[in-house]
Amino acid sequence: MRVWSALLVVLSAAALTTTLAACTNVVGGTPAGIAGAVTPPTPPTPTTRAVTLLPKKLGEQAGIRDDALGLMVSFSFDKIQVDPRCTAKARVKPTNGHFLAITVTAETGPNYDGATLTDLSTAEFKVLGPDTTQDTAVRTPAADKCFPAAQKLPVLDAPGEVFTGKIVLDTRFTTGTIVFRPGTLEGNGGWAWSF
Repeated sequence: MRVWSALLVVLSAAALTTTLAACTNVVGGTPAGIAGAVTPPTPPTPTTRAVTLLPKKLGEQAGIRDDALGLMVSFSFDKIQVDPRCTAKARVKPTNGHFLAITVTAETGPNYDGATLTDLSTAEFKVLGPDTTQDTAVRTPAADKCFPAAQKLPVLDAPGEVFTGKIVLDTRFTTGTIVFRPGTLEGNGGWAWSF
């Protein structure tokens, strides 16, 4: 399995790091005077898992590279619209309350493998509200019906190409942070955009 790493396009971008530590309550000692007593196993060592989100601004590049093959995909969010005017004939109201339309420009590298971020899957997005509560089910049939296929971000299916289009999220928030954390990134990394 190939391991991907986040491309840090802007060196001045600071990482937003949250550390989650596991807590363990341990009662120590060895039972004495009991026949057949077994020494209890050593308790697990608390672990630390860092979740790194790189804050991005509109138009700022993000991307994924393969250590051996170089750039796979770079992309930017060029515009984020809250409650855009949907233009598809089959459009319906948002399931969660509001649509967020993100205009994206994506470029594949010369050695693009045809599998990395093929559609910037909305299943890997979540939206954080101003109070840090989150919407994780932002990919809905309603969001898919906001724009006709010609306006949507196409599948990234070829190396050395530039793709543009919209992706739509369905959320209850009109302000907050969009988080994109693809499962293929090492270290649980990803990016965040305020809107």
